[in-house]
Amino acid sequence: MAQNFKNFKKKIDTIYRKAIGQHEDFSIEHQGLNGMCAIAAILSFISAVFDCVLDFHPIMIWGTLVYALLFGLFYFFSRFKKIFYPVYWAVLFLSCFLVVAIWLYNGGISGPATITSLIILAMVNLISSGRDRLHSIIIVSLTLLSLYVTEFFFPDLIISYDNRQTQFIDNYFAFLVAVLSISFVIQYTVDHFKAERKKVRDREDKLNAIINNIPDSVWLEDSNLKFTMVNKPFSEVCNIPVSKIIGNVVDNIWPETTARKFRHEDQYILETGRDLYREETIFDHNGNERHFEIFRKPIKDVKGKVISIVGLARDVSEKKQMKQQMIQSEKMEAIGTLAGGIAHDFNNILSGILAYAQLGKISLEHPDKLNRHLDEIVKSTKRAGDLVRQILTFSRQYEYEKQPLEVAVLLKEALKLLRATIPTYIEIHEIIESNSVVLADPTKIHQIIMNCCMNAYHSMMESKGQLGVTLKDICLSTHDINRKYNFLAEYNLLPGHYIQLEISDTGHGIDSRTLKKIFDPYFTTKAKGKGTGLGLALVRGIVEEHHGGISVESKVGFGSKFRMFLPIVDANSKAVQPLLPEVNTLVKGSGHLMVVDDEKSILFSTREILENCGYSVSIFSDGQKAFDNFKSSPDQYNLVITDMNMPKMTGDELAVNILSLKPDMPILLCTGYSDRITKEDAKRLGVRKYIQKPLDIEKLSVLIHNILEK
Repeated sequence: MAQNFKNFKKKIDTIYRKAIGQHEDFSIEHQGLNGMCAIAAILSFISAVFDCVLDFHPIMIWGTLVYALLFGLFYFFSRFKKIFYPVYWAVLFLSCFLVVAIWLYNGGISGPATITSLIILAMVNLISSGRDRLHSIIIVSLTLLSLYVTEFFFPDLIISYDNRQTQFIDNYFAFLVAVLSISFVIQYTVDHFKAERKKVRDREDKLNAIINNIPDSVWLEDSNLKFTMVNKPFSEVCNIPVSKIIGNVVDNIWPETTARKFRHEDQYILETGRDLYREETIFDHNGNERHFEIFRKPIKDVKGKVISIVGLARDVSEKKQMKQQMIQSEKMEAIGTLAGGIAHDFNNILSGILAYAQLGKISLEHPDKLNRHLDEIVKSTKRAGDLVRQILTFSRQYEYEKQPLEVAVLLKEALKLLRATIPTYIEIHEIIESNSVVLADPTKIHQIIMNCCMNAYHSMMESKGQLGVTLKDICLSTHDINRKYNFLAEYNLLPGHYIQLEISDTGHGIDSRTLKKIFDPYFTTKAKGKGTGLGLALVRGIVEEHHGGISVESKVGFGSKFRMFLPIVDANSKAVQPLLPEVNTLVKGSGHLMVVDDEKSILFSTREILENCGYSVSIFSDGQKAFDNFKSSPDQYNLVITDMNMPKMTGDELAVNILSLKPDMPILLCTGYSDRITKEDAKRLGVRKYIQKPLDIEKLSVLIHNILEK
């Protein structure tokens, strides 16, 4: 029972507090009205006592007591926030009625009525603001005006005092009340504003203490973009004391370029009222580069107008440096993984070259066998070159050209090579139904086919299986693109006609978690050193560059299906031959050639082969010596073959120098890898052909012959 009573009391108290609020939370208007009503109630009660002592008329005594009671009620109700204004207007009109009553009884407007009106006006200024204050003053003024007019035209309405003693006491009492009331108003107002000023000062001190202990730069600007508050870290970045920043603008704080940018951004915030976040690089007074994250937020008034801007800048230089170190660490780790896979592939290739070279020595007396062994060495060398091109393609260093291509022809050639590569216990089922043409690079499409097929083969290495290869035309609708096929990435595919290259296997399949990562660079499920993790990432990159898409279906234990979609071009487009025909013999010619390369094995072997083709060849191991020789007699040479990366003078520098002396000199620029110059750069320099190493000597002989013939 006691507990229920406590709960009920607590609930009532909560309701009461919600309606009234805490006294310290009252505004000055609430507190002023509350104090005014209390004083009016007390003074009315005291006045009633005096009226009894002075033997006033009973109506006056009871009227004064009624006033004391009403103002007592107003004192109580003025504490309720929700009925503040009804109480305020009731008090105002009752006070005006009191002025009228005093005027009637106490000798006209020149007496206590005027003083009472002054008291009311003082209270009005305390407990109201803005439009309410104006309305209240007008009401009181009209009341006094009406009394003046009435007194002027109807003087007999005024009730005179019974004797001078009563008049004196009444006037003195009215004067005393006025002095006390106005003193109360003044003292209360002064105390209130002192307290408010102290609160503001305390808040500012606390705010300054807080922001000065924040390690980030913090500042506040007003609507004129003047700094009104900054902390020590901000001052340290600017290398300007806080006292000289306050009241200043950005133009006097930062260098001109930086200040102009900050000013424009601040104007943007003032005009739009939007937050602004970005990263900024600033050079401090010591010339050190520092990186910041510069967050700025508008502060708005009740009408939504921006009145100031608060900013915070976090120094992320160390964080950025750590991020760069982390990225570099990840790169090094990736390079390690990549190097392991490349080393594995190259070791396999070199093992084959070494084995066939040794077999060639043994088979010197058997030309047929020797020729087969040499052919295998050539194939292995080409495989090594393809591996390098694959790596460069992945890093976007290898240049290629798209052209109309009939994929069916290329696919058939690739499957012949594939059949000779994978074991016979893997069955290959091919269905080629499309003769459509796509705009593609033959080498890249060949890489897609070989990579996907080799992945399928690896998934079936431990058991027999079937490798399926299907090529057909398909029309993709929006529904197909969005729902039918499981595209693991976002592709910008448009509805239309595509060729679909499907490569399937009956291997171990891929689980859902792994399936989400198979196209990530360096991701591999193979054992360490067994793969680079570039295969499918390379496939995805090639397909995307050809404006196509890849969908994958797989289930553990039931194999996988990879579908590549490439857009079909105009049926009237003429397809080029995807692969150059094999050249079985060197094409002979005549002329004097210059060969420049710092790798002696390449230099001497190239000279020997070109001399066998009938050319006169001069070789040089560095670009400077080659140019000095050329400069002495430019007309002795018909063509120049130069490596790119060489000491003293690089291949592109040599080409520029030679062309400055003889602009029509044909130059072939060869490179294994270069980040200094691209195919387009070479063409702009005037280089006739940009060739990727390793050099195919047979194709090189055809190229030289064609150039010299022209």
